Amino acid sequence: MNDSSESLARHWPEIEIPNPQIADAAYQYEEVARLLLRQLPQHNCVLPLLTIAAFAVELFLKSLNAKTVYISLEEELGEGAYRLSAKPIAQGHRLKQLFDKLPDDIKSRLEVFCNSSAIGRRFATIGSALEQFNGMFVDSRYIFEQGKTLGNSSIEGLVDLASFFREFVDQVRSQVADG
Repeated sequence: MNDSSESLARHWPEIEIPNPQIADAAYQYEEVARLLLRQLPQHNCVLPLLTIAAFAVELFLKSLNAKTVYISLEEELGEGAYRLSAKPIAQGHRLKQLFDKLPDDIKSRLEVFCNSSAIGRRFATIGSALEQFNGMFVDSRYIFEQGKTLGNSSIEGLVDLASFFREFVDQVRSQVADG
């Protein structure tokens, strides 16, 4: 990268909340989770549904705490050409731990949003909701291994949690767009 392209990259945001690339992926998983939930009476798809819904929640959480990475494509495409990617600041699949790593202002906004939503009527806090489904992404994929269990988790509760995060990210996006 030359000096002018390094200078240009420094003018672009390093952190954008929500990160659009991660949020867009999360939207797709949440939409598929809702679709599978509607199909549940006709199809035995509980494990894929749980996996996809938990992954949607994970991605929404990561979209609220990620860096934008600018990858230079100047050699291939010329000066100022970049490909954008995203790097979540917190790694892993445990939902409560991803929540705990969020910036404090985002956690506070999530709690307020939770208190005024259906999720808030179902769970005492957003943290307790995430704790209930904390290992679901891994456990639902490896349910056949010793020690793995789905407990008495609510399928609808997990899909509702994914939809809650979609609504929250939508709200944050609209606030960012409004300036």
